[in-house]
Amino acid sequence: MITFVTAIYEEARPFIEILGLKKRSDEHQYQHFVSDGYEVVIVGEGHVSALRNCSRHFTLHEPDNSSLVVNVGICGSSFGNIGDLYLINKITDDATGRTYYPDLVYKNSFSQHSITTVLAPKSSGEGLFDMESSMIYEGCVPYFTLERMIFFKVISDVFDGVDVLEKKLEPYKLINMHAQRIIDFCKNVSFIKRNHSLGDVYLDNEKIIPHITEAMANQLKRTVYYRQLNGMDTLIDFDEGQWIETRSKAGMKRIFETKLKDLKKTSDLNYTRISRLRGLNLPYTNVYIEKGIEPPFKCKNIIWIDSYKDIFNRTHQNFDIQKRSPALILSKQRGQFIYEGSKVCQNFGNDHFYYCSCLMNCIFDCDYCYLCGMYPTGNVVAFMNFDDILKEIDEILAKHPMYLCVSYDTDLLASEMMFGYVKKFIDATKTRKDLTIEIRTKTGNPLMFRNLEPSDQVIFAWTLSPDKVAKIETKAAPLRKRLAAIKTCSNKGFKIRICFDPMIYYKDWERDYFYLVDDVFSIIPAKSVYDVSIGVFRISSDYLKLMRKRRPDTPVVAFPFEAEKGVSHYGELSYEMIYKMRNKVREYLPEDKIFLWGEE
Repeated sequence: MITFVTAIYEEARPFIEILGLKKRSDEHQYQHFVSDGYEVVIVGEGHVSALRNCSRHFTLHEPDNSSLVVNVGICGSSFGNIGDLYLINKITDDATGRTYYPDLVYKNSFSQHSITTVLAPKSSGEGLFDMESSMIYEGCVPYFTLERMIFFKVISDVFDGVDVLEKKLEPYKLINMHAQRIIDFCKNVSFIKRNHSLGDVYLDNEKIIPHITEAMANQLKRTVYYRQLNGMDTLIDFDEGQWIETRSKAGMKRIFETKLKDLKKTSDLNYTRISRLRGLNLPYTNVYIEKGIEPPFKCKNIIWIDSYKDIFNRTHQNFDIQKRSPALILSKQRGQFIYEGSKVCQNFGNDHFYYCSCLMNCIFDCDYCYLCGMYPTGNVVAFMNFDDILKEIDEILAKHPMYLCVSYDTDLLASEMMFGYVKKFIDATKTRKDLTIEIRTKTGNPLMFRNLEPSDQVIFAWTLSPDKVAKIETKAAPLRKRLAAIKTCSNKGFKIRICFDPMIYYKDWERDYFYLVDDVFSIIPAKSVYDVSIGVFRISSDYLKLMRKRRPDTPVVAFPFEAEKGVSHYGELSYEMIYKMRNKVREYLPEDKIFLWGEE
């Protein structure tokens, strides 16, 4: 459903006529017009009417996750010409001082501008002004994610000092000039439609289900759901005779756990994400910049903000859509820059293991990335005050040596041509003998190393995956390109770390990962590899809950993991995978060059 919201009938009339909408007679507090797939809601002028009637309408007619709400109306302006159309990228409420930011992820050719919502008509001021936008936003946001709220404004009055109440405005004529273009734009908007949820799983076995606990039933349901997402058989065939003969709860539990383990081990990964949706902007089409920061490159659509948190921490964001069309936020980091390394990460024998983030979030979009559970947004933040990071590094180095991972919450090398942070970190090691830098990446562009001078204190670490897993590492370079980049990096004189980490479990994992090891060392000489990291997919259990909520039909996070001290992983399968993989890598490298997650 596409809902057009206007303040007055004359703003709505073009849409009613073009779409052939009919008025509903059962609504008396506001006017409501409908047809198949479209509706118009006329909420009335001013703050109170806009908020009250928007809230009432969407409470009575709750939208689904593929619905769109579009506010169209007239506005006053200190610039431009009467009849100019603007797509609104920022809304400020003059009475409360609150600011709202719709997510502009859809490709378009509209001019953009911010708007201020005021309590009464204005005849002076700087910018665009109306009387409803902020309250329409407030009334809609409980029901829509941010990319599904769109605001268009047409200038009806260019300020000349004359009271607007003395002027004859023509809302119908002005809106009608643009109505068809707006409708066509809205028709091209596409959404991620969720086809599955854990709630759809139904366990139908009258002889077994009454005898298992609620926790066991949830484990079984999660396993069935994982298999369902991968297009596998979901019929659970217990040996009913053995089950019925078992009298004790302990016996039933053993049979259940044996069956559950078998279901996990025989599950496959037959899923490829739909990586593109029609009509989305290219990454970084919109750039949010904190006031006082000079953009380091040319930006088309700049939206000025007070703090990156105004964009990064908003509620009702759609992580999945944003990852497909991320905005860029330029900011200055405040407070702490450098943190002690997480227990889910390997420290490679370093006592003083830290990480820092010049960028928050990653341009790549891997299904298993923990950032989906860590951050509320798919947008990327770049911190512009690199010198302050160096100051904090020096403070720590004054106490002890430092092993610093700079690319865990992003892929820093993938953004090197835009920001140059990798070169800055490499240069920093040349005057700081106790600083070691690790740069983790999935990039595959050999040109990245053209302007980088080698340092013995810098390690480039590549995550490598077999083809079946690479399919869910969306936007990352394919294996052959990563290997080409590794060769270039090694030939340049840098230390190379190969990371078979995180390994993703599926029934043929051993065959595919073993082939991967052979392929890697057939191209990359073992003597040129500094060391190897081996680990399985593991994640904070709290992050996993959020990942499953944000991407409920993504199989790799739907797997029935086991929790151990707050970290979710494959349980016994984890250790089986790690030690088998270690034995395979030992065919090429000595034991002291192989690091395993879980052994530190």
